[in-house]
Amino acid sequence: MVRQIEIEIEKLLSIMPMGLEFTTKWFKDTLNGLYGRARDSYIPSDYCENIDNKDVIRKKYRSIYFEALETGKYRYIGIKKRTQDK
Repeated sequence: MVRQIEIEIEKLLSIMPMGLEFTTKWFKDTLNGLYGRARDSYIPSDYCENIDNKDVIRKKYRSIYFEALETGKYRYIGIKKRTQDK
């Protein structure tokens, strides 16, 4: 099942250039401004290919969009869909 937060993130990604570097603050502020959802609903590290968050089960099914560069800084690398079969 596609989550509403992922849909909102993917709408933002549709206008972001590949390779764009951004901060956590920018990401949360932008999505909050667009959709009015709480800033803390958007956690870019949950969608990184090179970070494993505490919630390994949930992350297993999330799509991957970013590469973490350093604490609080990310790069958009495209959309890599994950499915429950993987």
